[in-house]
Amino acid sequence: MYVKLFMPKKTKDEAAQTRLSLLEAAKDEFYQNGIANTSIKQIVEKAGVTRGAFYWHFKNKEEVLNALLDQTIATYQEYFEGLIHKEMNSLDILETHAVNLFTTIYQDEKQKKSFAIFMQTIGTEKNMPIFHAHSEQVYYNSLKFYEEQFEQARQDKLISKANNPKVLAFAYNAYLTGVLDSWYASPKDINLDISTYAKSLIELLLNPLKI
Repeated sequence: MYVKLFMPKKTKDEAAQTRLSLLEAAKDEFYQNGIANTSIKQIVEKAGVTRGAFYWHFKNKEEVLNALLDQTIATYQEYFEGLIHKEMNSLDILETHAVNLFTTIYQDEKQKKSFAIFMQTIGTEKNMPIFHAHSEQVYYNSLKFYEEQFEQARQDKLISKANNPKVLAFAYNAYLTGVLDSWYASPKDINLDISTYAKSLIELLLNPLKI
């Protein structure tokens, strides 16, 4: 049975910083070693805290991963809402999203790690149903956003009415994840700078759709 251990009294700021340190350490370890190969011992050593501090904030490794995925979902939701309020047409929104995604993951180490960890949870329904549910939520929110933009593009006569927004959303999402998967898997000496070529990469998909 899980019992919360006694910890010396800390200020809220100190406790929040300890929790943040544990999350950042877990992100580093999950990224470097994989989720399955990361232990609580590795996380606390990386964070520079005690096991007692870990168990004060989290029940187990899975709860840490859960918290990291919650952060990812919140970040994606805030990002999508921000895009909608920009003064751009729907195809420009989709292009901007792809360019931002490729550029940010290439240049921002934290976002790169978050995305890699998220990708590790895809297809984990049998062994990690909670994390699979998180992945499904991000996937559903993303597809819904993409479909809405393609539907708006049809209404604005930016693309042909013959196009199915649901199919386009699926293809767009598959293209983005495919580019990122290929980039992660490619040896560094032959890898493509997806930040520099971000606009060209997404134009290959979107330009043929334009009327």
